[in-house]
Amino acid sequence: MVDLSVKGRVKSTLNKKVIIIMLIMQLIGVISVQVTILNVNMEEAIKSTREYLYDVVNRASETVRSDINYEQIIDLDVRRLGELMGSYGNGGENIDSWLADGPDEYFEMTYLGMYSIRQLSNIKSLCLYKAVVDDNGELLNDLFVVMDFEDGDEAKHDLGYELGETPLFDVIKKVYETGETLVEERKTFTNSGISFYAVAPVEYSDGSVAGVAIAEKTFRQILFEVVQHHSIVLIVSTVSLVLFSIAVILFMKISIVNPVNILSKYIREFVADENALTYKPITEIHTNDELQGIADDFNSLAQRVIDYTRNLEVKTSEEERLRIDLDVASQIRGTVSTETTYPAFPERTDMDLCSSLKHTTFNRCSYSNYFFSDTNRICILFGESLGDDLASMIFSILAVTYIKSFTKMGFSPSKAAFEVNNQLCSIAKKDRGLTSAVVIAEIDLKTGIMKYVNAGMPPLLIKRAGEEFMLDKANVPFNLGQMRGISFEENTIRLTQGNTVMFTSFGVSQMSDENGSVYTMERLVNTVNSISGEVYALDETISRLEAELDRFRGSAPVTRDTAIVGFRYFG
Repeated sequence: MVDLSVKGRVKSTLNKKVIIIMLIMQLIGVISVQVTILNVNMEEAIKSTREYLYDVVNRASETVRSDINYEQIIDLDVRRLGELMGSYGNGGENIDSWLADGPDEYFEMTYLGMYSIRQLSNIKSLCLYKAVVDDNGELLNDLFVVMDFEDGDEAKHDLGYELGETPLFDVIKKVYETGETLVEERKTFTNSGISFYAVAPVEYSDGSVAGVAIAEKTFRQILFEVVQHHSIVLIVSTVSLVLFSIAVILFMKISIVNPVNILSKYIREFVADENALTYKPITEIHTNDELQGIADDFNSLAQRVIDYTRNLEVKTSEEERLRIDLDVASQIRGTVSTETTYPAFPERTDMDLCSSLKHTTFNRCSYSNYFFSDTNRICILFGESLGDDLASMIFSILAVTYIKSFTKMGFSPSKAAFEVNNQLCSIAKKDRGLTSAVVIAEIDLKTGIMKYVNAGMPPLLIKRAGEEFMLDKANVPFNLGQMRGISFEENTIRLTQGNTVMFTSFGVSQMSDENGSVYTMERLVNTVNSISGEVYALDETISRLEAELDRFRGSAPVTRDTAIVGFRYFG
């Protein structure tokens, strides 16, 4: 059996990663919903605020009239205040009288009326001012304070207090000139943030302007009111997103994470016990998808490996052992490889794919596996076990299982390679030299963009329209399972109509003839270009290449698999 150990194995973090990803998606979703709700309602709230301030400040400007029963104001709702005030009148004379002679009974009543409006209106401040004029009758950027209520402060400024310069001077001046009420949104930030102001005139009995009433409401107050008003909608949307995220997490855990963990557990237990002649079959996975298929393949493979081990104890003939080795190698490659029928996907018109695994050897077993991660995205796995015994081939099965699981979860080739490498390093003994070389390629059939990672395999051969095949110049880092924490470089190329990519195993470029001469990558490129100049179909191109390899090898024994995969993009 296989000399592997599970000691020091790092516990799988796949479950934690799925939960963290879903929590981040939930947070983004909650923030997006909340911002959308606030944006939809803020514009209407600001419009209503402008109209509301307009109404409030006009009512406030009427409270300085002397023919109103101010004592009733305290007990009245703000909406009824306008009916009580009546038309504009002699408020300006009252202001001049108070500034010249001091407060009287009407001042106190007006104070009570202004205070009542401030309390009932939910605004930041409500003030009554008179502009300062120079000797020529021109308005100065200064104001006399008559009354001033801010943030619930019941104390009024001393009558006649000069306020000084104000950023609202241009608005106040316009009100003096036109006698009309204005609503102003100040873009500058104060201690309260952006504010909205309404300025209304207080007139003399002849209709000229004597002073102004100013009301202010902050953007912060408006936002609070919107949030308060729509709190139920915000809470319901948040709870709905949380419940949806929990459901997705549970689905991914049940359908992907748990089956992958079960597969990993059984495979590790099987390969760790070298003396066991029995195994525990996987019966917990019932997903009706590729994961269940892998579990079934493992059960079949485990039984064959056990049969192989038992046979070794009673069959000493080297010829018989070689036959058994080749049979096991063929079974293992069949487990991790996709069928090599051509065309691979006859219903697709946007691509062509052909694979060939001509020779099977016990060591350095090659494999090719391709599948769709979604409707328009195909993944191609092409690799080779790099050890010299059965353990290395079982190690490749585990690598393919992990890669397919991560790619189906949406991981990019580089991210999948990183995660699979760490998983393999956690179960492999360093002195066993168990590694697996692989190319992980993902091709978007709509855009033609191919993202891929080459972890130890020979360079890809790429042919673009109007050009010959050329070797890919991408860096080839470590193999999978060689060192924990390696970051694999993800390469990107854009395929256009008619572009072809060819994957080859080491058994092609490193093939030797009876004299010990090596075929080499340079000769491979020249041969493929010569063949492509005569034939176009992928299956015929690969068939001609295999015939050329057989002629070169001559009578030399087959020492490594000759695996080839060709992919052509039509768009």
